[in-house]
Amino acid sequence: MRVRLWDYLKRYMRSFLLALVFSVCACALMVLSPQLLGNVTTEIFRGIMAKLNGTGSMDFEAITEILKLLAGLYLLSSVMMGAAGWLMARISTDLTFRLREAVDKKLNVLPLSYFEERSVGDILSCITADVNSLGENISQSVLHLVSGTATVIGIAVMMMRISILLAAMLALIVLVAGLLTWLLSFQVKKYKKRKQELSAMASGYAEEIYSGRSLLKAFGQEEAALARFGKCSRQLYDISWRAEFYSDFMNVVMQSAAAAGYVAAVFLGGRIALQGQFSVGDIQAFIHYIRNIGQPVRQISQSAGMIQGAAASWQRIQAVLSEAEEDDSSLPTEAQQGKAEHAPIPPEVWQGRTEHAPIPPEVQQGKAEHAPEKPGAVRFSHVTFGYKNQPPVLVDFSADILPGQKVAVVGCTGIGKTTMVKLLMRFYDVREGAVYVDGVDVRSYDRMQLRSKFGVVLQDAWLFHGTVLDNIRYGRMDATREEVYEAARAARADAFIKRLPQGYDTMISEEKCSLSQGEKQQLTIARAILTKPEILILDEPSSAVDTLTEQRIREEIGKVMEGRTCFIIAHRPQTISGADVVLHMEQHA
Repeated sequence: MRVRLWDYLKRYMRSFLLALVFSVCACALMVLSPQLLGNVTTEIFRGIMAKLNGTGSMDFEAITEILKLLAGLYLLSSVMMGAAGWLMARISTDLTFRLREAVDKKLNVLPLSYFEERSVGDILSCITADVNSLGENISQSVLHLVSGTATVIGIAVMMMRISILLAAMLALIVLVAGLLTWLLSFQVKKYKKRKQELSAMASGYAEEIYSGRSLLKAFGQEEAALARFGKCSRQLYDISWRAEFYSDFMNVVMQSAAAAGYVAAVFLGGRIALQGQFSVGDIQAFIHYIRNIGQPVRQISQSAGMIQGAAASWQRIQAVLSEAEEDDSSLPTEAQQGKAEHAPIPPEVWQGRTEHAPIPPEVQQGKAEHAPEKPGAVRFSHVTFGYKNQPPVLVDFSADILPGQKVAVVGCTGIGKTTMVKLLMRFYDVREGAVYVDGVDVRSYDRMQLRSKFGVVLQDAWLFHGTVLDNIRYGRMDATREEVYEAARAARADAFIKRLPQGYDTMISEEKCSLSQGEKQQLTIARAILTKPEILILDEPSSAVDTLTEQRIREEIGKVMEGRTCFIIAHRPQTISGADVVLHMEQHA
């Protein structure tokens, strides 16, 4: 579904309109001020001429009244412009908040494949730089565009009131300049969009090299990383100066138009004034209007650049918000019964078949598919799966795991062990066949309901900024401290946690952490144990711990998972010892 910016802006229409009314009124009052100053000049000129001719004196009362009115206009105009700015600032901050919230919410429901195909820096750039740029540019560009346009129209009306000929001449100059600005805006949009893309690329690469700085130094790749980042930075520099050049050139065009109009008006207006067609004050007012028209014209020009920048940011935000979400819809009846037809996979793309444990007789007879099962039963039924535009990783894979069994999954790297887990938790959907948990096709579950059955320990330990207690409690936020302590003891993490400065209340994070990789892994194991899942998945859980700690953790996990299903993906022989079923996955030529 394509998301429109209007869907977010329409809620602010009242505030928008009120801000625009304030802005237009403020500009109208400011437009009247040069004419009042011209009237003051006319009164002073008349007074001087009357004194010189001996026919009268200076009318200070009339001049004072005009000046009082002028001061009131300036004050009221400032108040209205301030109110318009305040409203637009409120709109900008609220829009930024809602867009950031929408992008963050969207990212939480996107499939895993979306994140595997994009860099972290690109995603972070969208949720920070692009959202901020859109919010700021929208508020500033709208206010500048409206106030600038209202001022230009007001000045044009006042100029026509003084002299239609001079106004027509100036309008022609501005029209030509406006056409040039419009043509330049296409270049600005193109370069602004490319600038956003390169900025995201640079951010992503910077995040990558700084998060892996230890490996960078270990392999002596500082110079190579600097060269690669320099290349990206030079591309960004090249695009940035082009974008800024065309944006500033639009300002130059409009300023040149204002200057040309000023010169032409002084020359032509002076000749008309000598013929006595309008007063000295009108001449001053007209020249003042020409000088004043430069500012609103610059505002219009700047707002055009801001709008192009906002458009580029919105395109990137829109791409995220329009992404297809994970589908939680239930399967049709025939699919639930295993009758759904799938397009066959051509034999030439098969990479091999997978050997699996024998299927129990009751399953072969079709009883396990529909009969109620104890929690923790898992079945892979003739599963074929491959990643996007890739040959299948699993082909006709079948396996049946009974509740409470400990299953060791072994095989060479890239054979599909982790892929099997992703299908089980429905991070991806199968191409053919079906995966069943507790006798129900995983595609019939709500994803959150399905994943609540699992506890997962991945090979890469992940910690967030917070206390040790919060990191362990992440899988079950309502757990008590005693339950956290119990899970930590089961993961053999309690001893080293107590040695930390504040124990379980010590602040840690993925980047700023004095814990070893093995200790981090023990925290993630404690996190999984705390959830008390029906099915526990351990993906190389002990790769970062010593053999003695691994044995103790295995013993504790065995106690905690007594009667629960457990998948252990591992390469070490000692890791898979004691497994009820060894699922050996092979690839045939």
